[in-house]
Amino acid sequence: MTNRVPPGPKGLPLVGSIFPWMRDQPQFLLETYQRYGEVVRFQFLGFRGAILHGAEANRYILIDAVDNFLVGPVIDRARARWIVGKGILFIDEPEHLQQRRLILPSMHRKRIEVYQRVMREVTTQILDRWQPGVEINVASEMDDLALIIEGRTLFSMDFSGTEHALSDAVAVVTRTMNDAFRIAFAQLPFDVPGIGYGHSVRKAISRIKAILEEIIARHKREESDTGDIVSMLVAARDEDGNRLSANQIMDHLLTLFVAGHETLANALTWACYLLAQQPQVTSKLLSELDEQLGGQPPSPADLERLPYLEQVVKEVLRIYPPAASLSRIVREPFDWKGYTFQAGDIVMYSPYVSHRMPEQFSDPEVFRPERFDPVSGEKHPSGAFIPFGAGPRTCLGAPFAMMELKTVLAMILQRFRLALVPNQRVEATVRTTLQPRYGLLMRPHLRDW
Repeated sequence: MTNRVPPGPKGLPLVGSIFPWMRDQPQFLLETYQRYGEVVRFQFLGFRGAILHGAEANRYILIDAVDNFLVGPVIDRARARWIVGKGILFIDEPEHLQQRRLILPSMHRKRIEVYQRVMREVTTQILDRWQPGVEINVASEMDDLALIIEGRTLFSMDFSGTEHALSDAVAVVTRTMNDAFRIAFAQLPFDVPGIGYGHSVRKAISRIKAILEEIIARHKREESDTGDIVSMLVAARDEDGNRLSANQIMDHLLTLFVAGHETLANALTWACYLLAQQPQVTSKLLSELDEQLGGQPPSPADLERLPYLEQVVKEVLRIYPPAASLSRIVREPFDWKGYTFQAGDIVMYSPYVSHRMPEQFSDPEVFRPERFDPVSGEKHPSGAFIPFGAGPRTCLGAPFAMMELKTVLAMILQRFRLALVPNQRVEATVRTTLQPRYGLLMRPHLRDW
């Protein structure tokens, strides 16, 4: 950045504001926006840049000037490429567009409707183990549910047992990806308990690659569509006959697995948390479910007749979006709000703050699904609501996520009323995605209304 310097927190020498950022990223983002405005300077461990807030900034970064904001260099600067590979979230053009086209058929609407049968089966499996009045950690339950769904839809593998080599290895890698310090210390080839786990991560990555190589090779040998995403990626061809390599398929599968599992588990947990505090919203939603479904699990066609359910899910994603913030590296200089940014500068945007800006969402702290009613709801500026991003890098899995969130939430409410266990701390924290720091304790009760 040159010329005028944006306002922002001073921070500490050398480390900047890394400690308040790591302690409570959502609060740091919101408080610095409220104090400094729509352009906020930051410094984290020598990394310097600015956070651009608001719908206009989101559109500029994600749509209008998308080619000027790169993802790959962010990963390379963090020295995390050896961990995350070149999955679809971590590459730039032209590779991104070419590989996105090859992946897209696996997320086609007709394909997702096939996956929805798995979603219903797994949800029934999880709900059948709940005992009325017996305390459960909903965060853990939704984690199990999302993990099993991901295993079956991605790989045709059953992760419902207490241990599974692939899911266990992915968990090791995910814990390191969650933390900038752990990524830094993972560069060391040995473990430092409580700080970095370089040896464990390398062992886990080797295990993941070995398992995925075997899965991909089996699909190639059999040349059959087993109904999972691996089948689609192995068979994918573009108009020129190009196909994904085994390494590309592995990277994309790992990215889809981690991002999809975490996003869905946390969104479902937040939905249970918010609805437990909003009996009027829950009652209105149950009326819609009872009228349209008659006690049966929803089919894909049924979901089209549940507009209030969609509004509820969108409001959950507004208050607790999957990502609190995301980063890009500037390709060429640009001016924004009176400030000049140079090539190589770090620029961030924040769905968490965007969804809480009162000029974009009235009473932003209030849980009000009706704001998304297409007829009588609020009119939000383009770029204000970005739980799955926007533009050419919009999340490929968004239709899958929306179908799973609506299916699972409907089935939970049809069978149980979830009550919060009193006197527990519920705080949002950022690991890979926005999730409850201490889990979420609730008691399921059979429906009594």
